[in-house]
Amino acid sequence: MEVVFISDAVARVAQRQPPLLMPYADQLTEIVTSDRNYPKYHLFTLGMIGSVDPDVVPIKEIQSRLCCLLSTSTNGYAGWSADTLRRIGDPSVLPELRKHAPEDRSEARDEAELEAFEDTIEELETATQD
Repeated sequence: MEVVFISDAVARVAQRQPPLLMPYADQLTEIVTSDRNYPKYHLFTLGMIGSVDPDVVPIKEIQSRLCCLLSTSTNGYAGWSADTLRRIGDPSVLPELRKHAPEDRSEARDEAELEAFEDTIEELETATQD
């Protein structure tokens, strides 16, 4: 259980200062792409790192795995995934975001999840119009 708490803390650092974790991208990628069970927070960390330098992580695979978590109501993973996809900034994930976005507050796990989906969809739609 401690591993989950630590990986959550590392992901929170990645939200604020992704470059600090770039030296660990290879090790995190190895964990995430192995057959082992791993804390999902590692995906968020890699996504945040990839938002700064997409060449450091397998960004398409990370995006795909993040999209798979959009429908998960566990531990706020859907909101974390949406926010991480926003930071990566690839509009190709819009169909998945729209498909899994909560319709209203009653469908969202919490206000943060609803805002993460709304903000991400809005930002990526704006990016496609530029």
